[in-house]
Amino acid sequence: TKKTIEGTIAFVITVMGGALWTIFMTAFFKAENASTIASICTPSSCIKYALVILLT
Repeated sequence: TKKTIEGTIAFVITVMGGALWTIFMTAFFKAENASTIASICTPSSCIKYALVILLT
């Protein structure tokens, strides 16, 4: 049903957002220069990295 699909999409967005937030916070606290991480981590590579984390 429509509610099930909307709930699934909202759940996926929440999980992905949480994963990306965790990745960026970890990178920020471990890196000497956060802007270096931001420049290295393009959106596509960040999404791939997040998917790997979510699938493991």
